Amino acid sequence: MIATTPRSLTMVLLLAAAPAAAAGIDVVTQDLAVDMSTSVLRVEIDAVVEVEGYDSFPIYGLIAPALELRVNGAPATLRADDDYGALVQWLEAPDAGEGPWSVHVVLEGTPSCRSQLNPALDACTFTSDERVLLPGEPGAAWYLMNLSGTDPFTGSVTLRTDPELHAAAGQGAPLVDEEPGDGSRVRRFAIDTPTETLGAWARRGTAFEVDVASGKRVVVAAPSEAAAEPLQRTALTMARVLPRYEALFGALPFDEVHVLPVSGRFPFGGMGLLGNVLLGDFITWPDFDYLIVQGAAHELAHSWWGGLASSGEYVGGGFLQEAFAEYSAWRALGETAAENGEDGAAVRLAGVRMNAVWYLTQTDPAAELAILDEELYDQQDVYVLVTYHKGSVVLRALEEKVGQEVFSAALAGMIARGPSGLSVDVLVEEVAAAGGGDITGDVDQWLRQPGHPVLRAGVSEGALSLEVEGDYQLHVPVRAHFADGTVQESSLEASSGDNALALGARPVLVEVDPHWTMPRVVTPTVPGDVSLDGRVDAVDLMEVALRAGGRVPDERRRDGAYDPLYDVTADGAIDEEDLAAVREP
Repeated sequence: MIATTPRSLTMVLLLAAAPAAAAGIDVVTQDLAVDMSTSVLRVEIDAVVEVEGYDSFPIYGLIAPALELRVNGAPATLRADDDYGALVQWLEAPDAGEGPWSVHVVLEGTPSCRSQLNPALDACTFTSDERVLLPGEPGAAWYLMNLSGTDPFTGSVTLRTDPELHAAAGQGAPLVDEEPGDGSRVRRFAIDTPTETLGAWARRGTAFEVDVASGKRVVVAAPSEAAAEPLQRTALTMARVLPRYEALFGALPFDEVHVLPVSGRFPFGGMGLLGNVLLGDFITWPDFDYLIVQGAAHELAHSWWGGLASSGEYVGGGFLQEAFAEYSAWRALGETAAENGEDGAAVRLAGVRMNAVWYLTQTDPAAELAILDEELYDQQDVYVLVTYHKGSVVLRALEEKVGQEVFSAALAGMIARGPSGLSVDVLVEEVAAAGGGDITGDVDQWLRQPGHPVLRAGVSEGALSLEVEGDYQLHVPVRAHFADGTVQESSLEASSGDNALALGARPVLVEVDPHWTMPRVVTPTVPGDVSLDGRVDAVDLMEVALRAGGRVPDERRRDGAYDPLYDVTADGAIDEEDLAAVREP
């Protein structure tokens, strides 16, 4: 999810605070009939719910009035929650006994699309050209959601719309697509793979398909001519990365995925459901061209991280889904770029560096929290920087340490754990099972303490001296360039304090962690010695000049090729002032 507001975090907190009485509830199936063909929304829900030991359970408040409510054929009631009011309602059926309950709910009315959590945003869109029901939120749910925790269900979604609107819901292509003769169009979508998050989408526009090498297809509906080109480019990218994700994590159990633009006050730049990627209209605008392809790759990754598998724990839940989606996106973008004849390593490096630099330069050290700190969920800005940016680079660090093959096997093992199966302990277990050893120490240093290592480097007496500030055990790649043109690739297992790596001849340039395999800052032992060879000379001038124009990205997901090592004056830009500082140390 490309988060732009605190709405998602508020939803998580409210869910976590829901009454514990829901512990004996399991929503098994839901068949939804959603009539979007008029300005009045009608939703019919037929669900099977296993109930043990309770005569009621909490759900998010509904998006429209409940016209009918029955459990096992008998009338039931809804009661507002004592603490949250209409945001959470209790479905009560005191005479129903223990499950399974057969629940039938009919909602009907003009939906209020104002978000209950943030009035500046929308919980749905209902115009003549567009009908979008977003995943339920408190006070705006259109299907049953169990608030006790992860609770996936199967079933179906049947959409009735204006016949000219394109539509998507559920998983894959519609099983039924017909016009019954009453001026509407009916499409039925399956929910065969267990999920707990749904959206329903219908919009006027031009649809097109992009074939995927595996036989699948990506379907896009462009609402305007201006949006067609960026959306088609996005679909092409998704068609390239989809086989990479399937090779890494397992195949999606359906043949069609969708790119779905959403207008209005959509609360996110993007949202990834299982097989459906929702994108805010605004990211098709020229000013956001840098974001749309990257964002769509991230959101598609949520079909696995959050879809086929999801977090079973509250603390760390964001890391286990958002950081893994971001890591997966840049890995796949790099690999597909290489297949297309581009410099795939450079493409991936750009994404990893962007995440690292954005985290390093935008985070207030005094306010930073650890990735697994529960208080992180109360602070949206810090949450995004630490979870998306730092978290994804931490995964790159783990991959570098245990090796890509081992890490890939561990990731596949995590996805196989399924809904609610992801946890930090599972990450440790799967790495060990894949032959990567015990990474408990790495988890502790990267996830349970805030901050990042600072590496002070320089060459002295034929060896690279590397001082590590902070409590870390690091695998540090090192690349040394020598006067005869040879290059030495090596690595250093470094711990807090002083460390050394023998180099033999004196190098003219040393690169410490050149591929940004971890969130870190590299500083020279000798001020101005950006080449890290132990002296300030013409090589330092050339290194700064080669990076002139690099500056701290002013937008999330922009790279900028910035590296604080070459920003000698530490003013956020690599420019003439840095050259002057090297010439006159």
